[in-house]
Amino acid sequence: MPRRSLLMVVVLASAACRSQDARAAQPGVLAPAHFADRVALHSPAPGAPDEPPVEADGAPREGAEADAFAIDLAMALEMGGANSLQVELARAMLAESNALLDTAEARWLPDLWLGVSYEKHEGALQETTGNVLDVSRNAGFIGAGLFASFNFVDALLEPRSALLDVDAAGADVAASVNDTLLGIALAYNDLLEAQSLRGLALENVALARDLVELAEAFSRSGQGLESDAARARNELAGRRRILAAAEESIALRSTVLAKRLRLDPTLALRADEPALVPFVLVPGELELDRLIAQAMESRPDLRSLESTVQAQEEREAQERLRPFVPRLNVGVRGGGLGGGTGSNFDDFDEEGELTASLVWTVRNLGAGESAARRRKAAQHRQAIIRLQLARDSVAEEVSLAHVQIREGRRQMEFAARTVAESLESLELNMRRIRGAEGLPIEALQAIDASAKAKDTYLATVAEFNRSQFRLLRAVGSAPRP
Repeated sequence: MPRRSLLMVVVLASAACRSQDARAAQPGVLAPAHFADRVALHSPAPGAPDEPPVEADGAPREGAEADAFAIDLAMALEMGGANSLQVELARAMLAESNALLDTAEARWLPDLWLGVSYEKHEGALQETTGNVLDVSRNAGFIGAGLFASFNFVDALLEPRSALLDVDAAGADVAASVNDTLLGIALAYNDLLEAQSLRGLALENVALARDLVELAEAFSRSGQGLESDAARARNELAGRRRILAAAEESIALRSTVLAKRLRLDPTLALRADEPALVPFVLVPGELELDRLIAQAMESRPDLRSLESTVQAQEEREAQERLRPFVPRLNVGVRGGGLGGGTGSNFDDFDEEGELTASLVWTVRNLGAGESAARRRKAAQHRQAIIRLQLARDSVAEEVSLAHVQIREGRRQMEFAARTVAESLESLELNMRRIRGAEGLPIEALQAIDASAKAKDTYLATVAEFNRSQFRLLRAVGSAPRP
């Protein structure tokens, strides 16, 4: 089976992008095996001692990557959504908000108490008339009671504010999920990019090694110089260093993805994709104004801030009404009361009591009321400003991602043309060498130009995909499993 050259030699003839699932060959796209067919010295010698054995697609048969746990994007998103601590924290905060709502709605219910009391008195005791008596007595009570003390303002209006807090916390959960899935998608894309770079590095090592063999053969036959062979060996050493750096990048990006998925950081992960390809999550024909409008309507973090603004508005209204609405204190109790002189305890009988009061309070002769109203008004204003800042930030995020995607398409087109031209140059150089019309060292520049062109194209595709993920999150959604 001929060795496939991965995406790095895939050339797009136009700026049209394929979806991630549409991986079949399309008109205007250079097939992955094309480079191997056109350049004979492309494939490395099997079992070379300095590079790991590779399959036809460039993946190692042995080593860390072959032993890595294969994971696709859908699996990563599903695992991350279920295991994220940030999402778990947001859900815990939502549970707290629901508990506070239950507390606000229960303000109308009285407290229930049940207990027993005992009192023993020895010595002087003053009567209400002023006489001081020497008294020895004791008393005891056992019973239960209900007691309620609440402000009508809080009882009537606080549940509405608490419900808005629940809405805000629920939107925060959705925002946390979106942020988490975005981070996972970006980390997965980075890992896939690193794997593709490794595939490129393997190809370039193979090209450099075969160039060394040709240069040394020409040197031995007297057709070439030993210095040319030395330059070729130096190129091979540089390509091996780049391959080692690519291996390091895979390990680092695997660790980052494992951390986001809350997996053992020592577990090596491998993106289970044949190649890094450009895909479209947000249709490119959508106008910027429509995207911004969708973001303003759909972003969960904006919905959270909008609910917070409404809740602060409700609490500001509560503070304005508070001095004019009384507090109700009401209690009822019943049980048995007994006692006697000295240590005697008799005459135990039933006892009941009802108390009720309405109290208007003006805190600190009005100064406290004024300060409380100003504080709530300031909190309301802060919430409005945070919402406006967030809206401005969202519009900026959408605009930047939209520009990056638009320009990314053009950059991919230019990069694809550069790859095609560099491959054509390399092919022409190899024809001259095979036809004894040139020296192997003359292909060195073409090999280097081809490697740089493919690296650039790969980086452009990776950045285009990142922009797609960011725009999807910016308009209020996220990659879904």
